[in-house]
Amino acid sequence: MWRALSRKSWPSSIGILRFAQRHFLSMLSFSRAFFSVLYSPMQSRLMTRQERIARAIAASGLKKGEIAAQCGVANSAVTQWISGESKSLRPENLYALARATGFRAEWLAIGEGPEKAPAFDANVA
Repeated sequence: MWRALSRKSWPSSIGILRFAQRHFLSMLSFSRAFFSVLYSPMQSRLMTRQERIARAIAASGLKKGEIAAQCGVANSAVTQWISGESKSLRPENLYALARATGFRAEWLAIGEGPEKAPAFDANVA
């Protein structure tokens, strides 16, 4: 019934192991890539509001003073938004920050939806 592995069957057994190992590693790398894409929107929910604001300001390439001027607030207000010292962010300031940085106000406020709005193409009917 049960046969011991003969020397002739060793290469095929090793080949099967190598095949399984190679495909397991490719499946593992695929699953990592798949789940990182699948769960990337959740990461924005895990970020705090001040982290999202800091990310938007850094991505815009503008300095805090420039952001403050565009939003019509003092430099200290922008610093408080980033540090989390400000408990609330007025809606008009939130929308001004969104316009200045190019990020969506909803994403800045609560972390839902895409970070940036899709680009508008005037040539598309």
